[in-house]
Amino acid sequence: DAFALERIIGQNDLLSINYLARGLQASKSVCRIHIFNPVNRPEGYGTGFMISPTLLLTNNHVIPSKAYAKRSLAEFNFEYDEDFLPKRTHFFHLNPQLFFYTDEALDFSLIAVRPTSRHGESIRQFGFLFLTEQSGKALATEEVSLIHHPSGADKHISIRNNKVLNRFQDFIHYET
Repeated sequence: DAFALERIIGQNDLLSINYLARGLQASKSVCRIHIFNPVNRPEGYGTGFMISPTLLLTNNHVIPSKAYAKRSLAEFNFEYDEDFLPKRTHFFHLNPQLFFYTDEALDFSLIAVRPTSRHGESIRQFGFLFLTEQSGKALATEEVSLIHHPSGADKHISIRNNKVLNRFQDFIHYET
């Protein structure tokens, strides 16, 4: 159409505005994990997220054992508000005595979280991300967004230039 005043050039990356609201809602369940070594010294950080009102999912390389889980903390709200001011964070102890499962080959750990924080807040206020048994939801070349704490920093979202590269039976490879 020679008279069109607006057109998409290149790849269409349009998203409905509700994408941002849904992402913000999902981000509430994402936490920064404080990892402590066997002598209770800070060792590093990781990212985890709630998948039920009581269970946290993270990587096995972040929390490889019950002993690490017992010493680690989940920190929620480590992020900045609209005015670039830090939000009040909430620390929760993990509870591997109640539930702990890890798989080194699949690189995940699933750990119970204590229901209240050090200051009495409920873990339920952060919600959880619903997982389904259906596999194959992510397709090769599909774009994805990631909410995480890169290198232990405040909460970030990787929203552009993220793509599933390959899909295998138990893994996906993506770039971001």
